[in-house]
Amino acid sequence: MTTIAQAYLHASNSGTDAELAEWGRRAEALAYEIASSVFPMEVELEITFQVGSLISRALVKKIGAGLLAAYGSVAIYPDFKEGLLEAIADARAFSGAFNERFMTEAGIKSNDIVARQRRTETPGRINRALDRLENLEQNSSGNRGSRYHQELRDAVFQLQWGLSDLEPSDRQQAVQLIVEYHEPRLPEPLLPQLMRPVAWKREDEEFGLLESTTDRPDIKFLAKLRTDEPLRSQVLLASKKTERGKLKH
Repeated sequence: MTTIAQAYLHASNSGTDAELAEWGRRAEALAYEIASSVFPMEVELEITFQVGSLISRALVKKIGAGLLAAYGSVAIYPDFKEGLLEAIADARAFSGAFNERFMTEAGIKSNDIVARQRRTETPGRINRALDRLENLEQNSSGNRGSRYHQELRDAVFQLQWGLSDLEPSDRQQAVQLIVEYHEPRLPEPLLPQLMRPVAWKREDEEFGLLESTTDRPDIKFLAKLRTDEPLRSQVLLASKKTERGKLKH
């Protein structure tokens, strides 16, 4: 699944098991409500809580392929870029609303906040890489020395990284549009690099954040929800002391 948004909140608060369970239920309901109203397609939500100080994450993932189509026509490159910007705006809207409302419902004050982020995930990563390519094309026509080629390699790798999180059909469509638009303007072919997925871990890019959701002994809750099913049918909040809830799908 393609990850399209993440709400990250790290507060100095700590809570009892009963408080954490209540916060978890509220986080589930909030994430489901906000995602259902913000995104133009069905998504999966993954909510994790770490304890000690309170760290909450709400990840949003597109169910199946079709992320590009969900944000309008992608027949030409400008439409593709515009679709990325719409996806980024939705990611920010979801993350901002979730963090603000969760803080209110959990009684978290602004001076309790250690870190708060609205992460635009795959759409943001791809868009930033394309901006780098466009900047190179516009500003480096007469100066293509070693610094230019290093920046080009970095931009292409960042783009590979983002494209690798797309479903195969989305990635193929995106690569075709990007190559058609950029390849005539750049001194080396893009196609072989962009068609080759890059293996990466989420924690590789989470600078300044605490460790990722994998292999953490201090995860108190893990919940997975889907907006294509009623919330009341998804009792997925789990404690690390019990068997974690599993999707029926």
